[in-house]
Amino acid sequence: MNLLLGGQTIASGLTDEQGRIALLAPGMLSAGRYRLVAEIGDWFSRERAGNALPQRADRFCDRRGRR
Repeated sequence: MNLLLGGQTIASGLTDEQGRIALLAPGMLSAGRYRLVAEIGDWFSRERAGNALPQRADRFCDRRGRR
């Protein structure tokens, strides 16, 4: 899992046994547009769960701090 801001990776990590990931420390994000990218292709291949794209990306906006 990678967290990007402005095309730059600002945090990355792997999921734990429960499928969770602690990418960010409290207060780490500032206002901005982020992209969260999960590398899912290897998991789908190992689990034989059918064809999947190698990545899943979601965009989100953190508006805290904006007036």
